[in-house]
Amino acid sequence: MMKTLALSALLSALPLASLATTVADKVSAVHNAVTALDRINILQDDGDFVFDFTKATKTTGAGGALIAAKADNFPALIGNGLAMTIGQMDPCSINSPHTHPRATEFLLMTKGTITAGFLAENGARFVINNVTELSATIFPAGSIHFQANYGCEPAQFVAALSDEDPGTVQIAQRFFGLPPDVVGASLGGLGVQEVAHLAGLIPDNLIAATKDCFAHCGLTPPATQPITQQQPRVSGNAFPSDLPTGTTTWSAPSSTTPAPSSWPTYSGGSGSGTGKTWDVLVGEDLQLKYTPEYLNAAVGDTVSFHFVSKNHTVTRSSFPDPCSPLAGADGFDSGFNFVDPAKPEIQIFSVKVTDEKPIWVYCRQKNPAPHCGLGMVFAVNPPAAGNTFAEFKKKALATAGAATTTSTAPTSTATSKVIDVTVGKDGSLKYEPDDIAANIGDTVRFTFFAKNHTVTRSAFSDPCTKITDGTGFDSDFRPVVPDAHADQLPQFNVTVTDSKPIWFYCRQKGTGALSHCQQGMNGAINAPKTGNTLSAFKTRASSSD
Repeated sequence: MMKTLALSALLSALPLASLATTVADKVSAVHNAVTALDRINILQDDGDFVFDFTKATKTTGAGGALIAAKADNFPALIGNGLAMTIGQMDPCSINSPHTHPRATEFLLMTKGTITAGFLAENGARFVINNVTELSATIFPAGSIHFQANYGCEPAQFVAALSDEDPGTVQIAQRFFGLPPDVVGASLGGLGVQEVAHLAGLIPDNLIAATKDCFAHCGLTPPATQPITQQQPRVSGNAFPSDLPTGTTTWSAPSSTTPAPSSWPTYSGGSGSGTGKTWDVLVGEDLQLKYTPEYLNAAVGDTVSFHFVSKNHTVTRSSFPDPCSPLAGADGFDSGFNFVDPAKPEIQIFSVKVTDEKPIWVYCRQKNPAPHCGLGMVFAVNPPAAGNTFAEFKKKALATAGAATTTSTAPTSTATSKVIDVTVGKDGSLKYEPDDIAANIGDTVRFTFFAKNHTVTRSAFSDPCTKITDGTGFDSDFRPVVPDAHADQLPQFNVTVTDSKPIWFYCRQKGTGALSHCQQGMNGAINAPKTGNTLSAFKTRASSSD
């Protein structure tokens, strides 16, 4: 009897194969097959067992693309318990929080480094890691997880999933796709209008990261992000028909939401009243200064900071520690707001005054020297006596004298000198000069030009690997926008403390097969003229892994 049923199933399945010409037809036929043997025989073309990711449909957002091979577009996977996704992540992009309800994910980085984290369930601790090239991580089935490329170069991952139909739940879109009153109540009592507004701002995946990241990389964030992946509205989750027009862009025909022209108003409490708006200029006339430097405002007033030059922040601190961000709910930070001299566009960050206590502010830019230590501070309602604004600024200026960072500007003495080296000038992958002769006590000052380079100490025996013990140094990546003004060029200083050779390189991986180090972006201080010469160092670097 069983043999008869199996034969009947095979005979009923095989005619489907002759009719299955499209992918959808083949998916349907394979799904209806009873055995693995039937599934193989239905797919009569050998090419049915090959999936070409280069020709597959991509799911795209402003931050990159995802390409998935799964049951609905690769029928050979059906019954085999496996799917795969390639993620192509632009600089400053995020694969926004999501879950796979039916699959565990095993992710391998094939290019670059990302930050990845997950929450498995209520009560579980949050797990977060930096996943470097050719490293892998795992996301348990059903866990909320994300991947973020905070780097300044593209990244790529390959993710294997333990089900041919893993499913994906994009957390933000699906949460705001629930009934508006449920969403509002879950967020502490937001009104339906506020829920509708927030729902209309959620961009398609992959998303662009924060403006802070783009400023760090010297990149321009996208002007718009598509919003086509939102939850369809039916009777059970629809917004009220009398919702004011323009409250949400969810049904906007353009399917995009513009990038905000200003940052939202920060409010640290329950201040009342509409109040007055106070305007403060940040970096007026290229100065490291807020204008005015302090003001007295009433509860309910708003202070609007207008960024007019360079690349500054508005960051709350405290009187005892003027140049450190204030932690907790009372703190705020605008992030870096770069103003392109060629295309000046004023960004605005607003702070609402909610009580009569002083508000202390500083700029956390550190290039070419910490702006706070140079006096770029501000206050709202500083006391007239005691902890005055003058004392606050005095404390900030004192941090410059206490700093020991190698990024501060060097000074020459009668027995020492400053040696200038350019990094990546005119788009080159060079330090100029790259063979430096210096005396003990001299300072080598590296000035970074366009693109995104480092000055990193290595060893002659391993030219393209950073020294991580106490003798090493690393400038970190210093992105510079094209045509930057001279006062916008970051610098990094190395003081010569002995006569031994100092080998250094750029640890940027580059966009091709070879890293910057392999392409000759390396140099030395006091390299020997015979034996382990700079030329020998460069030869080693060109053939390093």
